[in-house]
Amino acid sequence: YMCESSRENRGAAAFATALVNNATLKILDLSYSDSVDCAGWQTFFGRLSHNVLVLEELSISENKINDAAAVDLSNALGNQGIVRSLKKLKLGDNLSIGATGWQALSNRFHSLNTTLVELDLSTNNVRDAEAIFITTALMNSPSLRSLNLRSNMIRTEGWGTFSTLFLPTLQLEKLDIGYNSVSDEAASFLATALADMPTLKTFKMHYVGDITAVGLAAVSTVLDHPDAEIEHIDIGWNRNNDSVAIAYASKLTGTSKKLKSIDLDGDGTRITAAGWQAFSQAVWNKSSIMDTYTSNHTLQKLGMLRPADLVLPLKLNTNSDKKAVARQKIILAHFHGSDINVHVFHEMLTEIFHGL
Repeated sequence: YMCESSRENRGAAAFATALVNNATLKILDLSYSDSVDCAGWQTFFGRLSHNVLVLEELSISENKINDAAAVDLSNALGNQGIVRSLKKLKLGDNLSIGATGWQALSNRFHSLNTTLVELDLSTNNVRDAEAIFITTALMNSPSLRSLNLRSNMIRTEGWGTFSTLFLPTLQLEKLDIGYNSVSDEAASFLATALADMPTLKTFKMHYVGDITAVGLAAVSTVLDHPDAEIEHIDIGWNRNNDSVAIAYASKLTGTSKKLKSIDLDGDGTRITAAGWQAFSQAVWNKSSIMDTYTSNHTLQKLGMLRPADLVLPLKLNTNSDKKAVARQKIILAHFHGSDINVHVFHEMLTEIFHGL
């Protein structure tokens, strides 16, 4: 296991040679090996392709890998042991890989799509064409659960293919597309796909410059599926305003009962009292006892931005006993003071909570 190592080309080649016939190594982390240049990586990957390996995790993030080295990496990933065993692949921050390299790697991804669980391609120069290569190769990947495409250069055409052809074939649990360029048109593609992804638990789309409040509200469809597993949403540092806040808050009653956090941090001046009031109504509706009972009892965080009247209900929601949360809210909202008929209150609570 190597982490934050610095090896020159000859050392990298010698290390690859030492791995010959190693059938026990499961995790190989060569991230931040910035003393190895492209020629060194070519030699390393060339020798690795002939080794007997059963790697489950490979990380080569933040290195000097260009197109030629990426082609050799693709060949190395074709090693029969790796093809059958690789579960996690991290290729983040290799900015010298271009279209030729991504085409070669995409061809190899196709042979890995039955084993890969986690794929990190963040902080690269992945553009629309490369995104189409990659996502087409990974279609129908039954094991893929986590995909990180943060900080790339994907635009509307790439997100169109990603949303209409790729996402519907997956059972992702974590998706990060932050720091890209997502237009309202791209958001509409994503919205359709996200509405039918009940397995997704974490969705990040922060700081995607082109999107407006219309697009941000559209992707609230991630909360629409009746069996939605979504727990964390990050749409911070975008043009979030009252209409966006209301769109998400309106989804918190009804089917979406597992969501724990929505990050709306950034320019909070666009969200006014009207937007925050929508969240207040969602998590602690005081209109009637039944409205309080059917409020959302799972949401716990709204980033750092939240008015004082949301602090208490969000804190109450951190209690894993949701029966207790509902009782506390009902007591505080409707039976707080001196003129309380305890007998009537007891019977009312017994009836309300009988079905829980």
